[in-house]
Amino acid sequence: MKSPINLEVVHKVIDVFRAQYKNRDLAAKTEKILFNLAATGHRVSEQNFRAIVGHIRNHDMMSPWFIVSNVNTGYWITKDEKELSAYLDQELNRMSNQFDNVSNLHKRLRHGKTKGTGNQASLF
Repeated sequence: MKSPINLEVVHKVIDVFRAQYKNRDLAAKTEKILFNLAATGHRVSEQNFRAIVGHIRNHDMMSPWFIVSNVNTGYWITKDEKELSAYLDQELNRMSNQFDNVSNLHKRLRHGKTKGTGNQASLF
């Protein structure tokens, strides 16, 4: 069961991003962001941080800004359309790769089963 999102911490994460990570040159890895959050009195686990970032993204809470990330650079916010487009392409490519990685397994396990008998069956 997912633990509920603490909106006070969500808003603190937004504040930290707005204050410290406003462009790619200021991007930071998770550990640094968590250290900066702890300095404000908000200790957050890596798992909870990822859930909070997901919540912020899913609810478009920083519009017109958006939290973008990549494994090499870390996290930052941007409203630059070129950066946002590159991030969207990156994420769509990851989703496509994940789909490809499980497609044959899905066919093997769901072979002969009617559509809708397993989770995510309609995606395949």
